[in-house]
Amino acid sequence: MKILIVDDSENTLSSMQRLIRSKHKSADITTSLSGIEAIKHINESSFDIVFSDLNMGQVNGDSVVKHVRTQQPNALIVMLTGHIKDSRIASVIADNDIDYLVEKGSPKERILNILKEVSLLEGRQRF
Repeated sequence: MKILIVDDSENTLSSMQRLIRSKHKSADITTSLSGIEAIKHINESSFDIVFSDLNMGQVNGDSVVKHVRTQQPNALIVMLTGHIKDSRIASVIADNDIDYLVEKGSPKERILNILKEVSLLEGRQRF
């Protein structure tokens, strides 16, 4: 399973990486501290799942998700946000076909359940 994690917080990147590795030791994980860096990774490699923060610097999660959908339409997208009541959430979800929305600080089981679902779906096409 190839995973991209995008967040402008090194702590979040480290925590997510540790969590994923705790259950999926063989996962191929790439991390990006910015949307710009994430877009470069998306152009260079394909991913099964992309976790992206919504609120980042110059290039935010909305732009990252649009790029994923253009370049890798079968990738599953998990939008992470610390601001679940952000007024942009509904439009980002509607405009970008986001598969999951996870509030930062949610129970770890939420992320692990998503990874389990993705494992079960591997090899199937998105419609």
